Amino acid sequence: MSRQTARFSVAACLLLFFLFPFATYALDHPAVLLAPHAEVLVDVNGDLDFNDILELDNGRFSPVSGNSFRFGLRGQAYWIRVSTRRLFDAGLIDTERPGVLAFDYAPLQFVDVFFPIQSSGVSGDGPTYTRLSGGWGYAGRRDDRTFVFPVFAIPDSIDTDSEIYIRVASELSANFRLFLAPSDAFRPTELSIILFLGLLTGVMLAMGLYNLVLFVALRDRMYLRYLVYVSVMFAYQAQLVGLSRFLPFESELLSSGSVVAWTFVAMMAALAFSWAFLSVPHTAKKVRPLYYCFWTISAIGLVLVVAGRLREANLVAHGAGILLPFVGFTAAGVSYRNGSRVSLYFIAASTVLLVSVFVFGLRGYGIVPHSYQLTHAFFGAAALEALLYSFAMADRLRTLRREHTGLARRARELSDEALTDELTGLRNRRFFNRVFPSAVENARTARQPLGLLYIYVDTFKTLNDTHGHACGDMVLRGLAIAVQRNLRSSDVACRLGGDEFALILPGTDARSGGLIAERIRGDFLGLWSGATPPLAEGCIDPDTMDLDTQRVFPVGMACSLSVGVTELRRDDTPRTLLSRGDEAMYSAKVDGGNRVFSA
Repeated sequence: MSRQTARFSVAACLLLFFLFPFATYALDHPAVLLAPHAEVLVDVNGDLDFNDILELDNGRFSPVSGNSFRFGLRGQAYWIRVSTRRLFDAGLIDTERPGVLAFDYAPLQFVDVFFPIQSSGVSGDGPTYTRLSGGWGYAGRRDDRTFVFPVFAIPDSIDTDSEIYIRVASELSANFRLFLAPSDAFRPTELSIILFLGLLTGVMLAMGLYNLVLFVALRDRMYLRYLVYVSVMFAYQAQLVGLSRFLPFESELLSSGSVVAWTFVAMMAALAFSWAFLSVPHTAKKVRPLYYCFWTISAIGLVLVVAGRLREANLVAHGAGILLPFVGFTAAGVSYRNGSRVSLYFIAASTVLLVSVFVFGLRGYGIVPHSYQLTHAFFGAAALEALLYSFAMADRLRTLRREHTGLARRARELSDEALTDELTGLRNRRFFNRVFPSAVENARTARQPLGLLYIYVDTFKTLNDTHGHACGDMVLRGLAIAVQRNLRSSDVACRLGGDEFALILPGTDARSGGLIAERIRGDFLGLWSGATPPLAEGCIDPDTMDLDTQRVFPVGMACSLSVGVTELRRDDTPRTLLSRGDEAMYSAKVDGGNRVFSA
């Protein structure tokens, strides 16, 4: 087993070690599940108020099957009725011991609980009812306790010969368990849940901070993509499990609509990160239409949220969530079949999360029974993925360092007079011929992009004939300095001969290579602006020129660059890559020069 695999295994075991005590702490003991003791009425139009319910025929209520309420994604209102007499006779309500009524699912929109209170009037009078409200739809005016899911204190004076009525309405999934528990017995459950969610929050924040430091230090955009992905995933999970209740404010951002919106944003972020991590454009081109399709679905979902069609958006979100794991595994499989080693990290890190996404989507439709462990396991899977991805990113950093170190070491080994252009100080054609095939092979093995710039000095021959070879030499030296200003330590610049140069750019695609080429072209043109004072002799000593003073070339001299840009493709050989760069440079020259052309 490799050291990387061992670290993956240890991390997974540690997280599962912390997860196990929480997962085995059941709310059923000492809590009492109310579904077996409850009846339900479906309010299809959501227009029944509490007085209407009291006047309805008892036959309208139906018993509940199972231990949980599985109302799915219908977006209707539901009335739940529980007989306090049955609970009292069964010893489930103790008027001498304060208790709580709790729902084990955080993203419920509207929850209204009507507790019967003993009447202080003449014997035979019916009970009065006190109404307590909770759920995100009541932001700023909730009566439930500040906890991750709705928890209501049972009044001390509850009437034990009546019924508790509960109204639940949510445009999100309305699958939950409802339970009673003594207040003192419920505190350990609260503590275990808070500790578990705190652990997962700490893992995700620590991994985000770790990769932020790496991004600041290395300026590698992959770490920034990962940071964005982890941040979005944490924001989504925090609302899903109810951590947003502990913020010192409530706003429209903490609403049922925001949960659905964050679902689509999380999907888009996950797709974007896997796209970059697996190098889908290079290693899994056939999977690209699937990515485009799911990005489009996510965008449509966000439009539905903005338009206020939360129920339709929620249906789309759960459907896309069920199918999304297949996209990730398909991309990883194709990438691995094409020789990408990094896809193994993706599979190892994402398996738990993608499986939990699939199961959570089925839970939303009511196909899989609800449990609070399932909801929080989704958060746990996200934290585990963040931890494992951090190991994968660290290994990626080591791989890139080895590749860059190897290329630099190879360059140093060949760094002698026979491989250096005496005039410009750049490497020569012989060095290029030795290093270029190795750079192509390294990029192909690591599944990393490789850029190539092919540079031609426009009107160089005319300049030589008009101003002399000394000025021509100065032009080439000036170009060399402009090139070196814009290259990293891992890049290689070579003079192929006369007025042609080639630049090898590891880890750079054609787009980034084009930006580098434009900077070089601009710096080179800057050598001609404001060239003072006029030089009667026609040229200055190339060894004493200073690019920062703009006192380089005599008035009347002008020169520009034609630059061809290309990148390594799947079927390229060193010869075909170089040939395409040469053709791109020629196209720039034919179009009039002084431009960059990508091929």
